[in-house]
Amino acid sequence: MLDQQERDEAEAFFHEYTVNVGAPDKEMLRDHNHTMKYGFDGNIPAFDRLIMIHLNAQDYENALIYCDMAIRHAKEHGLEAEKYRQKKLRIKKKLENQRK
Repeated sequence: MLDQQERDEAEAFFHEYTVNVGAPDKEMLRDHNHTMKYGFDGNIPAFDRLIMIHLNAQDYENALIYCDMAIRHAKEHGLEAEKYRQKKLRIKKKLENQRK
C-alpha cells in the first residue's frame, strides 16, 4: 500500500497530467487506480509501448535499447526484469534473422 505522501504525489501527478494533456485513456486510468490501491508494482507501460512500436516497424535495434532501459530501471528500483530479459532474447533472434 502507498503511504499518504505517496498517494498525494500520485494524485498530484495524475491531476497535472489531466490538466496539461487531457483526459486519460482507459488503460492509464486503470493503471492509476491499481497503483493507488496496491502501490507501484514496477510495471511501466511506456517501455512496453515503445518496444512494441519499434517491433512493429522492424526496428529491432531501438527495441533492444528500450529493453535495456527497462532492465536498468528495474535494477535501479529493486524490481524484477525477467519479462524484459526474455523479450530482449526474442528480439535478438529476430534481429539475427533479419540480418541473414
